[in-house]
Amino acid sequence: MRSDARVHQSLHGLIKRFVCLSLAASSVTTSAQNRVATSLDELGQRVEPGADVTVTDVFGAEFSGFITALTPVELTVFVGGGPRVFGQSDILRIRERRNDSLVNGALSGFAIGAGFVLGATLIASIANYYIDEGRTAKATLAFGGCGAGVGALIDRLHKSRATIYAKPASGSRGADYHFEISPAHQRVLVVWQF
Repeated sequence: MRSDARVHQSLHGLIKRFVCLSLAASSVTTSAQNRVATSLDELGQRVEPGADVTVTDVFGAEFSGFITALTPVELTVFVGGGPRVFGQSDILRIRERRNDSLVNGALSGFAIGAGFVLGATLIASIANYYIDEGRTAKATLAFGGCGAGVGALIDRLHKSRATIYAKPASGSRGADYHFEISPAHQRVLVVWQF
């Protein structure tokens, strides 16, 4: 009877540690994902020249390149063969190409691997099967370690584009005009808001 109580107690301790680790990992990921600038001045505090970005202008055209200069009113991106200057009013969205955090993938993989062992152990405990504490701890670490390795490898191979700037929504109604004139084309975009 004492052995069963000790097993349940150590199992609950492992589960508590697992839950705390998972919550810590998800809070770090969530706080990092919620940062989207709404002005070039704010963007300048979060990104540096040399960042690989894709700029979507108000016409919906996308331009990919590297930031060469960033001021509170203008963004210069080296696109193709030369620099292209965007005013803040010309930009709809900016996305930055970045590698996924290896820590995030490793923590997710560890959580899946360790969670599998802890779940199986909990089910076995409920069904009154004998549980060896030493083997449970070793299996949890082994499966968690394998999961962490796989998660880190997946994140290493995965590259994503995160939105780092979004044009703030206009509260006014009516028409909004945007002009673009260049030797190659002339465009006028009229946006009606209802």
